[in-house]
Amino acid sequence: MTKLFGFWMIGALFAFAPMGQMGGVAQANDFISGTEARRLIAEKGAVLIDVRTAEERAEKHILGSLWFPVQTISDDLARLGDFNRPTIVYCRSGMRAAKAKQILEKAGFKEVYNLGSVENWDT
Repeated sequence: MTKLFGFWMIGALFAFAPMGQMGGVAQANDFISGTEARRLIAEKGAVLIDVRTAEERAEKHILGSLWFPVQTISDDLARLGDFNRPTIVYCRSGMRAAKAKQILEKAGFKEVYNLGSVENWDT
């Protein structure tokens, strides 16, 4: 019983560990905090991409972010630049950012992170 509990605890630790601290490959539904996103921008020159609609972006966006709506992001891959540069995507809730993350990874981007909501920038 103790061994089983130990294995469960190790599994839970990995399941709930923040993506940036595990060093593994991020999944589409993994989120990073605003603090981690700002660190990636400062230390690695990460690019920040807003994948929401024009209307949403007009209401609020993160200063310095690029705008590539998720609906057309696959058409704009060449304009996004270096596939080896860390890339952070965000939207309203994290769902479209997760989709954009999958598209970018499938296209060959090596390091893509999901900030989730634009509101997470302040976390």
